[in-house]
Amino acid sequence: MASGVVTISVALPSTALAHEPPAVIERRLLLLWALDEIRAGRTTRVSAAAWLGIPLDEFLALADAHGLPAFDYDPEDFKSELSSLT
Repeated sequence: MASGVVTISVALPSTALAHEPPAVIERRLLLLWALDEIRAGRTTRVSAAAWLGIPLDEFLALADAHGLPAFDYDPEDFKSELSSLT
């Protein structure tokens, strides 16, 4: 086992394997966990991409498909900063 890696077991209904092999489901679970860690403020998008072993731009596209924007920036702060430039 690689350093810093933990293996856990998750009980899923048998129908979980009806359309996808276990490796695909494992990857989806890792992605969903990574997205949740970002939303909770416990990790960064860069770290999440590394956990999945994919480039950051690929992770950002996956995150966007799950409703997580590429940047964690409050729209009102952005508007305020943008207006200060003019």
